[in-house]
Amino acid sequence: MTVAGEALTKDYFSFQQIVCSFQRRSLPYFRPIPVFVAAQHKWGWAMKYLFVALSAGLLAFQSAAEAGTVGMASYYKSGKVTANGERYNPHGLTAAHRKLRFGTVVRVTNLRSGKSVVVRINDRGPFIRGRVIDLSLGAAKVIGLHKSGVAKITYTVLN
Repeated sequence: MTVAGEALTKDYFSFQQIVCSFQRRSLPYFRPIPVFVAAQHKWGWAMKYLFVALSAGLLAFQSAAEAGTVGMASYYKSGKVTANGERYNPHGLTAAHRKLRFGTVVRVTNLRSGKSVVVRINDRGPFIRGRVIDLSLGAAKVIGLHKSGVAKITYTVLN
């Protein structure tokens, strides 16, 4: 494994910066399991920590389908017809996404509460910058999103 070229020119790195540079690669996708919080170290020390983490299995490798997407989610409760033509049910477990195909099943997990819900994509949106998914009111209530209105979530495509 190699680190990005710009990373080699700096003298100091934190463990998290190195892990983030590895995460930018397209394959394989992996997510670090937060085991240690490392302070800034010189390059040699950071590589030792990374080697220990890799050899001890502290970094979990995942396929592209299993890798979750982290972002902000909101919910919507008004509307008559969704983008795929079906009638909007505010108490249903549905969601809106910009690019996923209609009918795609997605697991959405609220990172603050740890609650998750499985929803079906039937609409397009959100149309607000910084948001990755819009949940129906019913799905938002399941994960506790309806109180705050916006929350940091992770979603994983199930099919």
